[in-house]
This record gives sequence, structure tokens and C-alpha cells, in this order.
Amino acid sequence: MSNLLESETVGQLYNHASELYDSMMSEQWYRQLSTTLLNVAPSLSSDRLLTPVFFEVKLAEIRKLLSESVSIGSNTKEIISEQCLAITKASFAPNSCRAWASYYLGLLELQTARQSGHLMKLWSGYSNMSENPRTKKRRSVANCIQSARNHLFNALVLLGPATELLTRDVLRSLALATGPDKDQVVSAMSACMLLHTSIGSTPRQELCRLFKLNDSSNCALSAMDVGFSQMNKREDQIGQLLSSLGDVVLPSWRFVAGAFCPSGELLLTSLQLDEKESKLRSHTTCIFPMEVPTNQNIFDDQLYSDVVKPLDALIQKSQQQLRGIHTSSGAKLKFNDTSTKRGWWNEREEVDRGLQDLLSVVERNYLDAPAVRESVFGYADSPFMDDSNDSLSIDGSECLLRGADLTAKFDAVCLTPRKPSRGRASRSDNSCKQRNTKSRSNSSSSDSSSEFPDCRRHARRSSLPLRPDVQEHTFLILDENLHRFPMEGLPSFLNRSVSRLPSLSFVLAHFLSAFRSKEVAMIDPSRCSYILDPEANLGATQERLLPFINDITEKRSWDWRGVVGETPSSSFIEESLQQEDGLLLYFGHGGGQNFYSRSQVEALMESREDNDTDTIGVKDYGCRSSVVLMGCSSGKLESINRKDSESLSSQPLFYEPEGIALSYMLAGAPCVVANLWDVTDHDIDRYCLDLLKRILESPRGKRISMAQAVAEARAACKMPYIVGCAPVCYGLPVFIVEEYSRAKQKRKAKR
Repeated sequence: MSNLLESETVGQLYNHASELYDSMMSEQWYRQLSTTLLNVAPSLSSDRLLTPVFFEVKLAEIRKLLSESVSIGSNTKEIISEQCLAITKASFAPNSCRAWASYYLGLLELQTARQSGHLMKLWSGYSNMSENPRTKKRRSVANCIQSARNHLFNALVLLGPATELLTRDVLRSLALATGPDKDQVVSAMSACMLLHTSIGSTPRQELCRLFKLNDSSNCALSAMDVGFSQMNKREDQIGQLLSSLGDVVLPSWRFVAGAFCPSGELLLTSLQLDEKESKLRSHTTCIFPMEVPTNQNIFDDQLYSDVVKPLDALIQKSQQQLRGIHTSSGAKLKFNDTSTKRGWWNEREEVDRGLQDLLSVVERNYLDAPAVRESVFGYADSPFMDDSNDSLSIDGSECLLRGADLTAKFDAVCLTPRKPSRGRASRSDNSCKQRNTKSRSNSSSSDSSSEFPDCRRHARRSSLPLRPDVQEHTFLILDENLHRFPMEGLPSFLNRSVSRLPSLSFVLAHFLSAFRSKEVAMIDPSRCSYILDPEANLGATQERLLPFINDITEKRSWDWRGVVGETPSSSFIEESLQQEDGLLLYFGHGGGQNFYSRSQVEALMESREDNDTDTIGVKDYGCRSSVVLMGCSSGKLESINRKDSESLSSQPLFYEPEGIALSYMLAGAPCVVANLWDVTDHDIDRYCLDLLKRILESPRGKRISMAQAVAEARAACKMPYIVGCAPVCYGLPVFIVEEYSRAKQKRKAKR
């Protein structure tokens, strides 16, 4: 618009439009404004310029009222409602403007429901604010909540898929207004499915594009992106998706999705297969801020500030500490004397303890209610001991766990100077010791998993450990803000098998792929390739890892292919990735994009020439191997409008995050292990060695999943939180079974 008209002309047009707004957008008003526009800009089309100017200007005024008001009073609400209703009723208003207006109307009704307590009642027994048992009786719905549902649904009808920020916000707001899923039944309009629809739309669409699908398979994978203007089609395809998932997922698998609502709440939902009925059942809960002020603004970020902002501050501080030491020579230059080195390690310990405290506080404050625990962790028992007072005392600093300003209390804990824990291991040790409290100072165990530090004296280990015969596993499907939070480090996820997915569709895609069975992909350790220090500046990493690799391959007579201290060829990487049931290990900087880019990874799916298709018409995956990327931030996903930004709280994520780990999943890798943020090379090398030992030295016949090994290997780090919680597992819980591939080929040959 600015390229077509001078700023003065635009101002004249706006003044004329504002004067005519009181006529309530009648046809007479439309003709009069068109005439005005032609007088101002006779060479331009009035129809083309009218809507971008007028309706966007009015929406900007509405946004200003919504954002500037500390508390939206009745008069302000009435003004906003009248303006929004006028836009929604204007037949010539563009769909995007009508959608925005309907969305704001829905938010106003939700605000009324929040202030009146109806929203809390809607989620009674399904939130962090109520200990009351859930009731099967369906309560009547307040008028404000029903109005919110209607306005938000009207907005969705006018919008496209959830690749757009507005669509994601409307979906989450509608899920909030919908309330808990009745009788745990999943449907196209249930809160559970609305929440899942709002997460991972961009990778879902890319997945469908990369797959060569017939109509039936495409309907299942793309079901969540069918528009709400086609409700019959959407309901049918959502039904196909749920039915297909019910045929392939295991009863011990749980899918936990989480997303922040624009009004400040956090919605969490879980899906799990009911063995008796062979149907997926949902359990959706709402996390409210600890205290909801009566003068709350329509947009609230208290919960986001309590959970995500402290993490951003810790990661930013960690990044600053690591600048200039990612190579051996850089570290020597920075640490030219003992005192400097000691001071640096003290700072690292503070950051590590800060992340430990944050994880413990977040779980106890927001995730400890029985209904929430059942949804997130799969059981209602709390891992926190009952204490006489409700505070968390840490070396003289007190962090009250039930209060309004959690961020301030977190800062008080993390920024107060503290003496090192007596039980903390020295830096010269080769194993990680527990940070012992007084009650556990004399305890010891030979089990390496027990050496993982407990979350202060209030937290104990989960009473429900992973049983090898059950093979429990939790999939995390997190929104564009929550995905950077290390959920795997929460006390109740300690040593449990957990992995991440961009969307539910990726699970179904795996079973529609070349594996052609209801079996999860395996890793045959004899089919491994590795890339070690390709830039030849991590000499210490070579010294720590290469002897183990040589020793294990010699003992097991494995013929591994590897590249050490030099740049790997594209053909080497491509062949390694296409090895069925294989494993590619990368120990270098980043995710290896300098040697094999994201576009090359995703091209594996498109360029692979394979005429063999299965019975439903799905072509083989291009990437058959699982991948371990142990470079800094190799698993970090970021939005293109926030790249290279250290501040993650000031700007909305307009685009869903992306990264090299996601590219490998799109190319077909069943499992990708990578780091959420930058780490120190020595500590991550300890982690790598422990991980390799767990997956390669396990007794023959013992089944261990990569996700389980990733969780247990955190115990090896001297910084078990700021380093140990960085590695996460994306994809499926692939199991390490020697000679699995050859046995499978023999079965195929017999057929």
C-alpha cells in the first residue's frame, strides 16, 4: 500500500473513512467511501484498496485498546464488541479481518468467563487449581463460554491451516473454551484434537509433500489440516487418523501435547490406547497461573514468565559463558590461569543449579495436581515429600512455592551466592556423583542411574520406574514456545523413556513407510557409521571417543565405516543414512550442516529411486538410519523470524520452528538424538561415552531403547542439567538389537 500512495494521501483517505464509520458500513457507506477513494487516487481501483485501508485500520485501533488496557472495563469492552461485530457483519470485509474480529470477540467472552469464575468451573477437577475428583456429570455451560465457542469457531471457518499464528491462537482458545474431553472421547472438535491441530502444521504439510501417497493414506496424514469450513470432511478424516493410529500404536505409549493459550493458560493433553476397546482415549487438563488478578488483561503472560522466561535467561547466560571455548585452542586462550578457570566453573555450577531449581519448582507449582500428573506423567502420585511448611529451602535461600511472583522467587534462588554442595563431585572425577543432602549424604549405589542428582531434598525418584516387559514410553508434542523447555529433566521424567514428535502424523508415517509392519524400527549396532571431529579442532574429543570405538568394534567384529579428522564426502553421509536399521554417529560442531545441509537431507526422500511400494502405495523412506548429532544446538528448533536472537520473549513466533533434527525426521530417520542448546565438549563427551556403552555393551538379548539410554546417560555429566538435559530424543523409541536387520531379511526371503 505504501508503494501505491503517498503518506499524505493515505492520511486523507483514513480521515474520510473514519468520518464515515458511524454509518455502520451500509451499502450507501460503501459507495460513498469508494467515491472518496476515487477522488483521492483516481488511477487506482477503489475496491482493491478499500479493504486493506479501512478494516486494517479499525483492527489496529481494536488491538490498541486491548493491549493498552490494564483491565478491560465494561465501557471499553462494549466499544470493542460493537466494532468487532460490525466488521464480522460486513459482507465486503475480507475473511482475514472478519476472522480477527471474531477472535477478539471470543477472547472478550473468555475474559468474562475467567473473571466470573466460569472458566475455572469448566475445568474443575481437570486443572492444577483443584484437588476435587473428576465427575462424570456434565455441568451446564455458561452463556459467556458458549458465546466464546461460537465466535472462535466462526473465526476458524474463515482461516487456513495452523501454519498461521492467528489460526494457532484461535485453535488453542477454542480448546480452552471447549473444556475437558467428555468421557475421554476424542473427536474432531474435542479439546484434545484442537490442541493437536494447533501444533506442527508446517512439518505435517511438508511430510505429506515428501511422501508419495495414495488418497487413503494422504487423508490420514493431513486430516488435522482440513479446514473447519469442511466439517464433514474434517470429521471423516480425523476419524481415519485416529483409527489408523489405534491399529499401530502400543498400549504402553502415551502422547502428551502442550501449548500456551494467548490468554495465558497452558493446555496439556494425553492420548493413550485403550486395549479393551482398541480406541485412543484422551485426558486434557488446563494449567492456570498461580494467581489470577481481578484486573487481568485479556492477554496474560504470567505462566509463560514463570516457565519459559527463566529458562531463556539461563540459556542466554550459558551461551555467554561458552563463547570462544568451543575448540581446544580457544579454551586454552580463555583459561590462562587457575583462578579464571575456577571462577568460570563456579559460574557454570550456578547455571546448572539454576536449571535444576527451575525444573523442580515448575513441576511442583504447576504439574503436581493429581489430574495434571495423570495427564502428563501417567500416574497421580506426587514425587514430592510432604513437609511441614510449603517452601523450598536451598542453602539458606528460600523459594516459596505457593505465591504470586514465581519469577522473582526463582531469581532469588538462582542469584543468591551459595556454597558448593558437600556431596558434589570434584572436576577431576570421571563419574558424576550425587549432590547429597543431609538425609542422603551417606547413601551410595553401584547403579549408574542412581547417580543422577535428585531435585533437592523435596523430590524423590519416580515410584514407577520403566519396566522392561512393559516398555512404557512418552511422546512429547510441544508448541513453538514450549518445545525449548527441557521437559525430559522434570523430576517425574527422571530415567524414563521420553522422546519428541512434531506431530501425531509422524508416528503414522513411520508405519506407512518402508518398514511395512506394526514393528518399530530397530538399530543393528553392526551397521553403524561415524563422523568424528570433521573440522579437526576437537583433538581431545578424538582422544576420548576413538579408543572406545576401536575397542568395541574389534571385540564385536563389527565393520564400521568412519571418518576422523577430515571432511566427510556427501556420498559417505548419504550411504550411511540409507543403511536400513543403521546408525550414524556425528561428533563435531553443530548438526553437521556444513557437510550435509538440510536441503540435502530432505532431498533424500524426493531423489531416492525406489520402485518398490507397499500395498497402500507409500514409497520407501529415503533415510533408513537413526542419527545421533552431538554438536552444540544440533537439536535446537527456531523460527525464521527469531533466528540468531538471544531474546526469546519479546517477539511472537509467527512461523513454526525448524532445524536440522526436524529435517532428518522429514527425510525418514526413525530416531534423532541431538542437543537443545550449546554444551561443553568435555562433559558432552562423557555423555556420549556413557550413551554408547549403554546401547552397544548391553548383554546380548537385552532390549534397550535409544530413548531410555538417552535418559540414563545424563547421569554421566558433571553438569547433569545444563549439559545433561541438553540431549533429547526425537522420533520413535527405536531398540538396539544386534543382527536384527539380517534376521528380518531372512524372514523376507522365506516369504
